[in-house]
Order: sequence, then structure tokens, then C-alpha cells
Amino acid sequence: MQHATHSASLPTFRRVTSPRIQAIDAVRGLVMVVMALDHVREFWSPTPVRPEDVSQASVVLFFTRWITHFCAPTFVLLAGVSIFLYQQKHTDRRHVSKFLLTRGLWLIGLELVVVNLLLQWSYQLLLLQVIWVIGWGMVLLAGLLWLPRWLLGLLALILMVGHNALPPVQLATVSDALLALLHNSPTVIPLPGLPPLLAAYTLVPWVAVLAAGYWLGPWFLASDGAATTAPTGGSYPAGAIWGPACNQLVR
Repeated sequence: MQHATHSASLPTFRRVTSPRIQAIDAVRGLVMVVMALDHVREFWSPTPVRPEDVSQASVVLFFTRWITHFCAPTFVLLAGVSIFLYQQKHTDRRHVSKFLLTRGLWLIGLELVVVNLLLQWSYQLLLLQVIWVIGWGMVLLAGLLWLPRWLLGLLALILMVGHNALPPVQLATVSDALLALLHNSPTVIPLPGLPPLLAAYTLVPWVAVLAAGYWLGPWFLASDGAATTAPTGGSYPAGAIWGPACNQLVR
């Protein structure tokens, strides 16, 4: 009994004295502003050319779309970080696992039922986007957090680095559709008798990003009892926050 209690508890780290880490809130706020600007351009300022078409788009128009590629990686990574910070308040591993499972399923349902309705006012096409992958990331992390921390970090690294080395899945059977949902991005998956799925964010690489954020969580804990308060500069959380941006820049 004593052994079981010990195995269900999570390793403890130095706690943050501030109720929130301001660096995380600041970067999230910046990402929201950038994403809002892109959505305004997309829905209320139609342009005759695609912003990604460098042969026709202006530098400013291209930049308004290019900069948004940093948003989703940052959101998903910081979701993983936030999960780690949450577990510092609830050191019972079983409680954290149950919370991730239920919250993840709730987010998946929210994406399918509410977000799709607000975007289209119909269900002719089911869009699977950021909330969808964060939800599935929580569901899977509910089990993955029982792995040793070094193994979880290694698994996240392998999935992120090796994902693009795999060829896209050709849709031919129902099993192919499942593999495409895990790997292809973006992809349209037809469903007999149901609205087709547009998987803008597939599961494998984005779940790996969320797991990486969870693995990086201890970096965001304050050292010597002082909370990190700036998203830039020499503090170690800054490197983890801007890591996805560097990855997108290299790609």
C-alpha cells in the first residue's frame, strides 16, 4: 500500500512564488493579437492573391500570414507547460491523469460541436484545428505522464523530428483515413454518411509538441524563489517559449 501511494505521486520541483508566470501570459497575449489580425484579414479583407504566394503578394501581405505560423506551436507548447505547472499543485498522479482525460475530451467535443458551428453555422464540414489537437494531447498525456520523464522527452523529440520524414498516407480504406488523421496535414477525410473531416492539425506532431512543453515545464519554475516576469532576455523560460518559433523559421 505504501509502495502504491509512492508510485502514484509525481516528482516535486521548486514551486513558483507568484500565482502566475508573467512570461507565459505575455507570450500568449501576443499570439492572440497576431492571430486576431490574421483572422481579420482572412474573413473581412479578402485579397485577390494568396498571402503565401511570394510571386504576387506584397511583403506586408506575406508577413501577415507568415507570422501566424508561430502561433499554433506556441499555444500547444505552452499548453504542455501549463499542464506541468498544474501538476505542481496536485501531486497525485492519478488526479492529474483523470483531469487531463476529462478536460481533453471536453475540448474535443467543444471543437466539433461549438467551434465548427460558430465558424460555419452548419456542419457541412468538420474542421479539426488547434483546440482539437490540444484536447487529444491532454487525453494521450493522461497516460504518457506515467512514463519516466526522460523517456517522454525522447519520445516527443523523435515524433517531432521524424514526422516529416514519413510519406503522406494515401486514402484508400477506412484504416488509411485513421492513419491520415494521425499523420497527414492538412488533409480532407471523407466519411460515409457523415460530413467530411478537414484535419488542419493532425495528431502525431502536435501531441509531441504538447508533450515537449510538459517535459520543459521545470524550466519555467522560478529559481531561488523568484518568478520569471519577462518573455524575452536571458531567462531560461524565454528559450523554451521561442523554441517553436525558431523551428518554424528553419522550416
